[in-house]
Amino acid sequence: MMKKPKKKETLSNNGSCINFGLALNDSEDIEIQDISELDGLYDPLSILIEKEVVSPDDLLDRIGLGVNFFYSVTQFKINEKSHYNDTIVMEKGVGELYKKGGKFFLRRETSLGIWTAYKDILNVESKLVRTKPPLYPMQKFTNEDYLLVSSFCPDNFHECLVHPYSVMCSTSPFTPVPVELQNNTLLGRKDGIIQSIDKSELREILTDEEIISALSEKKTPLILSSKALDLSVVDSVVSTHVIQAKPYYSNNIRPKGSIKGSIIYNDDEGCFEGYDGSRWRKLKWGD
Repeated sequence: MMKKPKKKETLSNNGSCINFGLALNDSEDIEIQDISELDGLYDPLSILIEKEVVSPDDLLDRIGLGVNFFYSVTQFKINEKSHYNDTIVMEKGVGELYKKGGKFFLRRETSLGIWTAYKDILNVESKLVRTKPPLYPMQKFTNEDYLLVSSFCPDNFHECLVHPYSVMCSTSPFTPVPVELQNNTLLGRKDGIIQSIDKSELREILTDEEIISALSEKKTPLILSSKALDLSVVDSVVSTHVIQAKPYYSNNIRPKGSIKGSIIYNDDEGCFEGYDGSRWRKLKWGD
């Protein structure tokens, strides 16, 4: 799974994003429609905007594609008698926005619960009551339902950690982003997204040029525990001012699995020796 956002007490400062939604009959995904579709349909929306509880910012502008965020989907009905729109049910969860065929959709990934509206004893004021717990199957909507899709801030820290092995990050101020870390990965920022970075993605970040640059800037000795450094390309060149064959070998100690062409320094004899494929032979000094 992949990568993504949300927040609450700071809503009065940062605001929430909101869009009109259209449920798909053959999928749990919801098509995201333009905010202008809300005009005249949801009277309380203008009140919420005035109180800065939500802002008319578009989800796509605020959240972006491929980023997990905390969403709420509210189903409401139009009350023609009171000219006021009543909430029926609300689902909260974690999902992401994606684009397909020129349209934008909300993919609902994990439910944080479902709230159902109930009238008070005087049948005047309705109240949302949590009727389904976290991780419960998604609420079933139809394409005839009026839906509001918005972002929100979780009420508590537990909801922020709805995914296993997840950490909280931020892609914009006051916008928590839950990022689930996969096994054997690192947490990082790539392509503008805070995400779980695997080995292949890390290799894209650490290019050959960057690795070479890091080695060229290293001032201290480069110590390797590997038993071999093999330059496999024909005509490879090692260029340096000094080559040292460490004085470890002697008449009684020879390299295991000697390879033709190998050179050692024999500390007993005080000279270099080369292996010709069958035995070690002294290399003559120039003097």
